[in-house]
Amino acid sequence: MSQKIIFADNTELEIVAVFGSARFFSGAQRDVLTIKVNPDVITLSKLQTLFKDSKKTAEMHLVSVSTESANGNPVETRSTLGEQYTMFVSVANKVEQAAVMPGTIAPPESNEYLEVEIAQKTYMEIMIEQILGGK
Repeated sequence: MSQKIIFADNTELEIVAVFGSARFFSGAQRDVLTIKVNPDVITLSKLQTLFKDSKKTAEMHLVSVSTESANGNPVETRSTLGEQYTMFVSVANKVEQAAVMPGTIAPPESNEYLEVEIAQKTYMEIMIEQILGGK
């Protein structure tokens, strides 16, 4: 199965995984998305530029494509990741140790990926922006 994010302007980014969690960031408790990307897909600087563009990240959709269907045709599932994930948190190059079966004697393997984190605005921040003229 492959996954990609489609941004508000229809830009697409192939991803490895996406996780959500709550975190205190910039003075408030927020929902934060952690997105893993294969470094062969995009550079670290381009990934940072993409996620710092709040117009693109204001609305994001997750598309999962599965090749396992009854008739052999790929099945595409689209869901909304959320709205107003416009607060850039971080981007980093990460290395993760691959799982090894217990009792296996083998050299350790690792997987390299890029990780970006982006936080959602609070309801109060969105309402204030609307009152002040929609920054």
